[in-house]
Amino acid sequence: GKIVLLRVLPHGGPTSDQETLASLDGLVQVLARESIPAEPVVRWGGAADAIRSLRVSSGATLVVMTSHQRRGLDRWFGGSVTESVIHGTTVPVLMVPREGSAVPSDREPCRVVVPLDGSPFAEVAVDYVRRLAAHRPVQVLLSRIARQHVVAVAGMVLEPPDLDERVRKSQHT
Repeated sequence: GKIVLLRVLPHGGPTSDQETLASLDGLVQVLARESIPAEPVVRWGGAADAIRSLRVSSGATLVVMTSHQRRGLDRWFGGSVTESVIHGTTVPVLMVPREGSAVPSDREPCRVVVPLDGSPFAEVAVDYVRRLAAHRPVQVLLSRIARQHVVAVAGMVLEPPDLDERVRKSQHT
């Protein structure tokens, strides 16, 4: 596969395409040293629309994006690009905080949470983690997602759930 590095600039901003491409080229070179093909792309306009559009035109199967993590009035006025992308695309979206987080060295265990819902797509995550574990120590937390069906009529529960039994079953599958 290939990584497409997208930088979205607001209309009428002071930054030129050439300056932005030059900054992305540094990232492309870092990835190339790790034998990871990457392509820089600059788009103008709304971030969510640009991300969704590039996702479709490139055929990307995963969107990884940073978030400003806006809260309160700032979020109300500015909206949430992350939410807009998540609700407007059919592929998984991995969101990382804008400031990033520490990346463990190759000798430190990488902690991975894999939520399983029984779908083939979720099972692919397990294969990815298995391949990752071949190259570095990995601590894996498998989280089983179970649908709970409770039938209630006029406040009476007709089929009481046996949550303990569901937990036992999920631990053995």
